[in-house]
Formats: sequence, C-alpha cells, structure tokens
Amino acid sequence: IQLIEDSNVSTFEVTELDLLEKLCLLIDPNEVVVRRRREEMDECRTPSVNNLRQLARTPVKCRRMVDNNATCEVLLGIALDLFTSVETRDQLAMMLTAHIPSLLHTDECTLFYLDNDLLTDLHANTRHPITGIIGEVALSDKMFYAENPEDTCSLFDVAVDCTGAAAYLCLPVSIAGKILGVMRVQRRAPKSQFTEKEFTLLESLCSIVSEALRYLVTLERYTFENKKNTFVMELARSLASMEFDCDVLCKTVLEYARTLCSADRCSLFLVDEKAGELEAHFEDGSIITMSSHEGLAGFVACTGEIINISDCYNDDRFNRTVDIQTGYHTESLLCLPITYNDNIVAVGQLVNKMD
Repeated sequence: IQLIEDSNVSTFEVTELDLLEKLCLLIDPNEVVVRRRREEMDECRTPSVNNLRQLARTPVKCRRMVDNNATCEVLLGIALDLFTSVETRDQLAMMLTAHIPSLLHTDECTLFYLDNDLLTDLHANTRHPITGIIGEVALSDKMFYAENPEDTCSLFDVAVDCTGAAAYLCLPVSIAGKILGVMRVQRRAPKSQFTEKEFTLLESLCSIVSEALRYLVTLERYTFENKKNTFVMELARSLASMEFDCDVLCKTVLEYARTLCSADRCSLFLVDEKAGELEAHFEDGSIITMSSHEGLAGFVACTGEIINISDCYNDDRFNRTVDIQTGYHTESLLCLPITYNDNIVAVGQLVNKMD
C-alpha cells in the first residue's frame, strides 16, 4: 500500500500509522512501502473514520493494492472495523466468526480468551481448562498446525479441541510475550491444507486482534470500576438517608450487589455464632434460618474461602433443597465471606451470572 497525499485524505496520526504498518503485513511485507511523514502531522487535520474506511475500500485514487488482492482488501476492512465498530470481546469474536470462514474458506474461526487459568470461548461463552492443542499454544506462545489432529497429535483433547478437522491451525494472540488468548481456524474437507500465504495472513491478523483484545479488556475493566464506584456512592447516600433497620439494610445491599454484578439473584447470610445458624435474607424480603454448616454458604462461613463455580450440581457441597422447593435452577454461583475485625459476620451469595 502506498499512502498518497490527496485533497480528500489527510496525513494520518501516529497511532493510525502504527495500525496501517501492521495492516501492511496482511499483503506482503517485502512489497509494501508505507510513507510516513510524522514531521507534517501537526500541520494536518485528523482524518475521520470515514476517511479511513475510504482508504480501505475506495478506488485507486486513495491507495494502490498489490496485485489487486481482494482477500487482503477484505482483511484490511475487517482490521479497521476492529478499531472502529467493536466495543466488547463478544463482538470481536462474532466479527471473526462471521468473516474469516467465508474469507479463507474455513469451517470455523473461534477466539479464546485466557483468564484466571481458564480459556473462554468468546463465541459460545463456555470455559475450558488449559489443555489440548489450544492449551499448548496458550502456554508456549507458538503457532500449532496439524492435519487430522485426532489421529496424528497426542496433545489432542476432545474436551476442548474440535473433532473432525482435516486441517487444524491454532495461533497465539499475544503482545510482547504476554498471552491474551488463542485463535483457532479449521477445515473439515479432506486435503484442504493451509498455505504459507494463509499462515502469514492469519499471523498478521492475530497481531491486530491482540491489540484490539487488549484495548477491549482494558476498556471493560475501567468501565466496571467506574460503574462500581458509582454504585458504592449511591449505596452510601441511600444508607445515610434511611433509619437503621437490619431488614431494610440487607435488602438495599442485595439490590445493589445483584445489579452491579449482573446476577439473577442475590442473598445475604448473617452469621449467628451462638446459635450456630445462618439467617438468610433474600431480595423479596423473605428470611429463613439454616445450620451454619449447611450448603455452600455454610462452608464459606466456616472456612472463609471464596467459592466461584459454574455448575453447582457438580459440587457435593451444594444444597439443592431450595431449588427443589421453589423450582428454580441454580447454575453458577459466587459465595464470599464478609468480615469485621477478622471475624466472619456474614456471607454474600450471587446466583446465575447473566452475561
């Protein structure tokens, strides 16, 4: 690509030039020339998103594609969209899933995010242990390619790796040696191997995806922190304006906690050490008492450990009595102790994460 000064397209900013430099790898690093004029940047206006899209998708007046490669042009458009249209990790995964298979004639393109020693499939919203071929790529930060991996690769794990693949390619999504996730593409048709050019294209795309993913993760964390601080201030104002009442206090705290953490239900268990009981407060105002050694809440009250599980029915400590009585089905659960002067005075419990 040769960036040409034009009355309709101004000089790009530093960050945009850095992005374009990476986009150039999508075509051919040996044939591409990028003319950078940093010293003239201050004299030119900042180009709009429309200018960038025009550069990627309009006639030769604004840019010249090497060998008129339509695949590279589409990849260029996808890369620009990653930085202009995508706002969440889920949207990033959906964009890759929607465009890459048709572009490179693959049967699948899946993005996994590495977090808390688990790999999250951002498209299916499922979590997996770091095992199999995908786990090896996440640990080694190296690309892995295999044909008929089920039969030829000892690392293959049916729990996380796809079955029926004739060509199986996993690429690390990383920045400066820090692994953010893994991108997986595969073909099921016999003798449908990936070419060297496709390796290069996907490696370059992974470099751009890693920048987008890091930005989105950082944005989500800042957004959550801002939301949390706002909720804490609102809770403090609400508590300061009401007369002290234990039931009202519990209900107010539960409402704020459930909304902040996007949980379906929330409950608070007050510890009564003398009676050896937990007093459970629910959002609807109902209160029940139970043994301080019963269920996951009792376990947390006794041990002080934090419990975060995705399938309660696979945990022997889970008490199914409430589910059976109400017809409600508990899936994921977060349970944590609330302490005062090093003593556990209550247990907070969030049920069924909504997003």
